[in-house]
This record gives sequence, structure tokens and C-alpha cells, in this order.
Amino acid sequence: MLDSCPLCGSRLEKGFLIPSRALSWDTKKHRWSAEGEQLVPFSFTVQNFEAYRCRKCKLILFKYDQESTSQDSENIKST
Repeated sequence: MLDSCPLCGSRLEKGFLIPSRALSWDTKKHRWSAEGEQLVPFSFTVQNFEAYRCRKCKLILFKYDQESTSQDSENIKST
């Protein structure tokens, strides 16, 4: 469990990062499409990644492997 921001030391808020589409990573910017390494593949269901954020630094820390997604129906909000 993380308690404080590694950049400024402020208290981190625990929550979930919820990408609406695929999430990719690259060492360069892309204008039209994400051609980098696909960290989170596209899914028709919403994926929830446990995350910690610093409101002061606007930093979010999360693990992007499948084991970190929340499958617990009690924690998922339906619309």
C-alpha cells in the first residue's frame, strides 16, 4: 500500500483508473493512433485498475497487468 506521493510527499488517494479504450505506451508522441506497446487491450467491458493519485502533482500510479483489474462486483458501479 502506498501512503505518500513519490514526487511531493502528499497523501495519496486510493481509487480506480478506468480507461474507456485501449491504453498504450511509447517513448514518442503520436497524433492519430496509438502505435506503441499496448498495455491494456481494448475490451467491451470496462476495466478497473486499482490506483493511487496525488491531487497536488496530478500523478496516478497503477499496475496495468490483468491481475490488478477489479473483478469484484461489489466495487463496480453500474449505469
